Amino acid sequence: VDEEQGSQLAAAAASRGARLPVHVKVDTGMGRLGMRWTDAYEVICRLAGRPGIEIAGLCSHFAKVEPADDRQAREQAERFCSLARRLEAGLGKKLFKHMSSSRAFLYRREWDLDGVRPGIALYGYGTGEGWARARTRPILSWKARVIQVKRLPAGHPVGYYGTYRTRRETEIAVIAAGYADGYLRMLSNRGAVLIHGRRCPVVGRVSMNWITVEVGPRSGVRRGDVAVLIGWQGDEQIWADELAALCRTIPYEILTGIDARLERRYLDSGGEARADRTAASSTVKHAGSAD
Repeated sequence: VDEEQGSQLAAAAASRGARLPVHVKVDTGMGRLGMRWTDAYEVICRLAGRPGIEIAGLCSHFAKVEPADDRQAREQAERFCSLARRLEAGLGKKLFKHMSSSRAFLYRREWDLDGVRPGIALYGYGTGEGWARARTRPILSWKARVIQVKRLPAGHPVGYYGTYRTRRETEIAVIAAGYADGYLRMLSNRGAVLIHGRRCPVVGRVSMNWITVEVGPRSGVRRGDVAVLIGWQGDEQIWADELAALCRTIPYEILTGIDARLERRYLDSGGEARADRTAASSTVKHAGSAD
């Protein structure tokens, strides 16, 4: 990402009699990681002359990709491609060039270069707009178990500080998941889960380890039933972009916020394989799917 790090890598590799191939990160306008494009040519040429390091690739990252206003993205791409041409001429070799994240990959084919780095699109998000050149479907579902079902009279408070009161005699299901697992408190009295293929509203505050949902009178819901926090059940679906809108955030934060303690199960056409982490009664499933 800068000359100091490159020099340290070169020295460490040379001391072991090795030659380390690296991709250099160039800041073309984002102001985050990498050496500024204005200085990159001289710095990279100096690094290329050091024993122990081989300049194999060049990369950057778009700060903003908006089809309605792509001026900043085009400017970054032009800076990057201009630098790449100059470096390939100066070093006398072809470099592996990559710049596009999900949004750039979906929007502009000419920015594919030698490789792309899709992220959220691989999880099935951000591909629904008309200009997207590929379509993917969400692949991650999050499920938890109902721990208790209780009948409450009309006007009964639910959860910390009684932020919700039942409007009629009804049943409340307590689900084994909470904000410690990554189900955000912003979903208190806003979110919903799927039980028996029906949307059931989150009522009261989301607790550290528990979510309370109203399932209605004579719901038939029982302890041990599966509640879907993200995913589909029957004809109903709830996905991370819906939760993100309710929390005024982005799907990335919802998905990366799911706690690592939860059991993961990876599904493919051959069945399902259990992973190595288990917590409470919450399960996260990943299943590949793309159009």
